[in-house]
Amino acid sequence: MMYSLSSCEIKPANNSSSAKQDTLPANQHIDHDTLLTTINRDTLRLTKEVYNTVADCFPSLLSPSYATHPDVLYLSRSGNTDVFESEAGRDYFCQVYYFFMMQQPKAIAQNAVSLQLQQLFSAINDVEGRLHCGGTYFGHRHERLPAYAVYAAYYYPEYQTEKTYDIAPQKRHYMAMLRQMATDEMSIEDDCAGGQQRAIQEQLTNIDKLITGKFYLLQCLTFQHQGYDFE
Repeated sequence: MMYSLSSCEIKPANNSSSAKQDTLPANQHIDHDTLLTTINRDTLRLTKEVYNTVADCFPSLLSPSYATHPDVLYLSRSGNTDVFESEAGRDYFCQVYYFFMMQQPKAIAQNAVSLQLQQLFSAINDVEGRLHCGGTYFGHRHERLPAYAVYAAYYYPEYQTEKTYDIAPQKRHYMAMLRQMATDEMSIEDDCAGGQQRAIQEQLTNIDKLITGKFYLLQCLTFQHQGYDFE
């Protein structure tokens, strides 16, 4: 994947870069630009100024012992974080968050879960956007999906110790709710969603296929209820 921002660049890992790739120190400043790489072969060129801002204002992001939700961590910031201000800056923060998290063994181990969650969250965001005439909110939401997914996946092992049961009845109710929501919204937003019924139905089918267990169903409910509240 590829993003270009004023202070970072994400590009395929096999491209050359002048940034130095090395083991990052925890809670310390660096004196050179650096390159972060994920197991998915995405790379992020990070300036020393941005790295040091993270070290100063979000030191827990450098710690491998636990994870904090990106929105909670962003709102807890202290000190000068000019590079992360504004909605675009918050998008950038979520991208930086994702790359720092993907340096941690626990997050790497749950990479497949994270990728599945990204697909689910993307489908939900796309449906919501199509039903509500689009807008910048959904674009910003899309940019932050990898951060939300890697955070949720980080705690996936804890769900494995919980009691399991057949989620089919709950899943049917959830999918019925989504389909009814789409039907209702399209009945009143015909100018926006009426011409996109096929795309919406395809995404609903994707969501149905990607909810393969209790964990994914719970994460869909959480993601939708916390991010979309439109009248």
